[in-house]
Amino acid sequence: MPASSEPERPFPTAALFATLAVFFTATASSTTGWRDAGEIGAAAFHLGIAHPTGFPLALVASKAVALLLPLGDAALRMSIASGLAMAGAATLSARLAAGIVGGWSAPSMAAACLVAVGFISSPTLLWFGTSIEAYSWAALVISAALFAAFRAATSGDPRPALVVFLLAGLALGCHASAVIACSIAAAAALAGVAGHRVRTALLGLAAAAAGALVIAYLPLRSLAGAHVMWDDLSTPGSLAAHLSAARIREAFAGRAGGPALGWDAITLARLLAQDLGAVGFVLAPAGALLAWRRSRTGSWMLGGTAAAGLLYALLVNPMGIADRQTGFLATIACLVLAGVALGEGVIKVLVSRGWMAPVLGVALIAAAPFLRPADTCRIAHDDLPVTWAGAALSRLPPRALVLCTSDEMCGLGLYLEAVEGRRPDVGIVPRQHLWNDDALVQALGRSHGSASREALAAGRGVGPRLARLAASREHAVYWEVGSGKDLPLAFGQGRPPLDYGPGASPPLARVGPGDPGPDVEHALGARLVRWLTLVGHDPKRLRMCDLNFMARRMLARDFLGVGLVLAWQGKMDKSYASFERAVIIKPDYAPALVNLAILEAEAGRIERGIAFARRAVHADPMRQKARAVLGRLLIASGRIVEGREVLEPLKREAGP
Repeated sequence: MPASSEPERPFPTAALFATLAVFFTATASSTTGWRDAGEIGAAAFHLGIAHPTGFPLALVASKAVALLLPLGDAALRMSIASGLAMAGAATLSARLAAGIVGGWSAPSMAAACLVAVGFISSPTLLWFGTSIEAYSWAALVISAALFAAFRAATSGDPRPALVVFLLAGLALGCHASAVIACSIAAAAALAGVAGHRVRTALLGLAAAAAGALVIAYLPLRSLAGAHVMWDDLSTPGSLAAHLSAARIREAFAGRAGGPALGWDAITLARLLAQDLGAVGFVLAPAGALLAWRRSRTGSWMLGGTAAAGLLYALLVNPMGIADRQTGFLATIACLVLAGVALGEGVIKVLVSRGWMAPVLGVALIAAAPFLRPADTCRIAHDDLPVTWAGAALSRLPPRALVLCTSDEMCGLGLYLEAVEGRRPDVGIVPRQHLWNDDALVQALGRSHGSASREALAAGRGVGPRLARLAASREHAVYWEVGSGKDLPLAFGQGRPPLDYGPGASPPLARVGPGDPGPDVEHALGARLVRWLTLVGHDPKRLRMCDLNFMARRMLARDFLGVGLVLAWQGKMDKSYASFERAVIIKPDYAPALVNLAILEAEAGRIERGIAFARRAVHADPMRQKARAVLGRLLIASGRIVEGREVLEPLKREAGP
């Protein structure tokens, strides 16, 4: 039976969008959050250039909405902008599910409601829709393209197909996931306009080219000298490299499809189960089969989108899986399929059994958000990210240089400097820019003035320039210590990777000789404990869900950095305690578990070291250092055969 493109009565689009918009506005973050929020917010505020792939559509749209909203500061307005985009994505996805089921009935409305509830209860989509993120705009483009393609396929009208092509061009200004979804949607739309395919394809290419003009924003803003600029994109080569994320792919060469593929698949499946919940995870596969009865185009389009999203996450960009930055395309498609399964299968069967079916359907929908794995935590927004970064910057000496390695410190530091005007004299330099002469000169020139910029440009090569800066009296250089390497197993024979001095504040430690001041335990560790106490968390009694997953990771990373600095200073008891705090905050934090194993082994407690090493391997089976430590400790304990079984795969992975 063919599906109708619309229910018999008008779908309550405006009412659903208004309801979702109110929800996302009410839950929007009033401050800058973790991950890329700081950098995206600063780039949008100044209409600058963000990290690859640039996200011009998201930046311009966030800026426009922020200018139109009459409430709150810049962070709140841009968070609301993300929420409005996610509300639009949820509305269009719900309407797509209802359209596939067909008719104005309890089944179609149940399908729409499940999709809407899924959007507001999915940890990933809820995070995107309540903070400053580019992915909410990608979700809107994805949902709009899928819905327009379904309209074109079921009605034969070429106009929705042209909308799909336009969105495909605009997707270049969002995210690779949006490009993938729009490509599949364009194929589905062309399949549905049988009598106009050639003409529609030609006009569609023109529409896609028009949409792709959004990327002209990047070189134009680069030529204008935007205040926040990740890189100079004024040449075709630099623009192509930025759009294709060439440097990121080069940095992670060999990661995609490598030995970690199995572990990546497990992680992706676990996060997808969290996003869909138990109900959605079970219903989504059935939805692909049931949708085939109503709309074959809708079925293969959604199934293909989900499969393409999973393959993209696993084979192209597995680095973003753990951060929930690549699997959301599959989440959106699976939510629609789950809604179709609920409406077409469950509710229709129940309706045929009696009038109680709608009540049962509503109860099932209401239960969906709660039928989730136990380790799914709430998405909480508080001022901890800004407090975390602001305290670090506030204690830096004048004209300091911060070498940041995490997205959080780079982004939040940039936001506080460029938007809120805090510490404009401090230079924030991401690790990627240490090997990029132009970007490093531009970043330091913004905060340190033309004289320092000229002096830095005079010497090519990162090492000599940083050594000169660190040795100068004019600049104090600080490194984000959470990025430090694991301790060597024979710790007494090791040398620190950097000459750490007392830090200003977590997670920063001085590079080079430190100025007289409090020891690092007081300067770093104690302040972390006080921050947790201020936001109502006892670091010794933290439960898994007391902090959202982003805050847990960053605070655990800070305690890891503190532990490394303390270890290099010879304060082994305090170093051990810091690693323990990291594990309390994030029990599956493999880097801290590995270092605990090493310290236990150094103290002669081999069995305790083996226990920590096993936990580290279980938490991250692809972490080579964890497996190497486990194998060597097993051999040291006399279990030579078992130890060699652990070490042998490492030798094969290393190659000849």
